[in-house]
Order: sequence, then C-alpha cells, then structure tokens
Amino acid sequence: MDHMICKQNSQLFVDATTKRIPIACPVHTPTPVQLRGTMHALSHIVRSEGIGALYAGLPPTLLIAVPSTVLYFTSYDLLLAAAKRKYPDHTDAVPFVSGSLARCVAATVVSPIELIRIRMQAAPNAGSFAAVIQRSIAGGFVALWRGLVPTLARDVPFSAMYWGVFELLKKRLAALPALQATDNPAQTQLGIAFVAGATSGSLASVATQPFDVIKTKQQIETFSSSAETGKPLRVWRLMHEIVRTEGVGT
Repeated sequence: MDHMICKQNSQLFVDATTKRIPIACPVHTPTPVQLRGTMHALSHIVRSEGIGALYAGLPPTLLIAVPSTVLYFTSYDLLLAAAKRKYPDHTDAVPFVSGSLARCVAATVVSPIELIRIRMQAAPNAGSFAAVIQRSIAGGFVALWRGLVPTLARDVPFSAMYWGVFELLKKRLAALPALQATDNPAQTQLGIAFVAGATSGSLASVATQPFDVIKTKQQIETFSSSAETGKPLRVWRLMHEIVRTEGVGT
C-alpha cells in the first residue's frame, strides 16, 4: 500500500513539475536620460554607444558636402553676376534672390542623401547605407525627397538673409572712413568679412531654426512604428504638434 501511495504521489509530483506555470515577471524599462547640455550629451553617447556613434551617418555626410558646396557657391556666383548685369539698379536686392535660388538648386539635388544621413544617425540599428536606402524608397521613389519642403523653408530664407545681410554689411563697413584709412587693407577686408559673416549667419540661424527641427522630425518619422502606418504630418501641422507637446523652446 505504501509503495502504491508513493508511486502515485511521485507521479503527481512529476505531473506538477512538468506543467508550464506562467509567472509574471516585471519588465524593466530604462528611464530616458535628461541631457544637460552639449558636453553631457557627448559623454553620454560615447559611454552608451561608443565613440563610433559620433560618426554615424559619416559616409552620406561626405557625399553631401562636395556636391552641395559646389552647386551652392557656383550657382550663387553665376546668378549674382547675371542679375547684377541685368538689374544694375537693384544691387542691394540681388544677393537675396541669388542666394535663395542657389539654395533651391543645391537642396533639391542633395535632399535624398541628406534624408539617408539623418535616418542613419537617428537609428543606431538602421543597417548599412544600402539597407537604409532600400527602406526609404519602400513608399516610392519620391519618398527620398521627404523633408524637402521644410528643408527649403529653412534653407531658402537662411540663404536669402545670409547673403543679403552679408553683402549689405560688407558694403556699409567698407565705406566707413575709419576703415578706409587703415594701413593694412587686406587685414581690414578680412575683419569686415568676418564681422559681416558672423552677424548675418547668426541672424539667419535664429530665424530659421524652427524649420530645422521640423525637417529632422519629418525625415526620421518613418523609422517609428506609428509613422509607418499613417501619412506623414504636413509642415504646419507638425509645427503645431511640436509646440503643443514639447513647447516653443524645442
């Protein structure tokens, strides 16, 4: 009898131990890091992802630099010279228009490469350069120009303000009697160009920074699961959404 009971109990024990009993285990969700400035962000990236993460998206960045710079400055010089010949009475307005048109040409040509660069930097596990391109064109070839509208909304006013204010300031500063009487004209011209460039660049950057934020958010949105199932937000709606959820300071 004892043998039978032990055998029966041992069978029950085996049955009990072979059953799969679901156990609820708490899932640890890492707390987002609150970055406290540029140096803190730099050190956090190096510690968490390695120094190689600082150079994410470098190949497309190098591909952007050469054609963008060549197209931009070549187009600007050609347009500026042609406009000054055709409209000699409007020399102050010519740099605004020439800068805008030159930026339109450069931004449109390099926009697909810029899109790939942004997505490679935004997603650490995005894959190779070719893989990101393949994923980007999944929604059609035109998808490579996603973010072009906010890019133009940022770059065209920036170029117009930069070149317009730069040429105007340079002309006004060069006309000052105190600067004309200097003994070192080359050094004076360098100082004038530095002051004019720094001033015009600062003003243009402050005015167009919101569109840079919108451009970046629109270009990386398809790498989130929520954006892949819906249509991308338009520029003004996306701007309103950013202000509503994150504030104007974002």
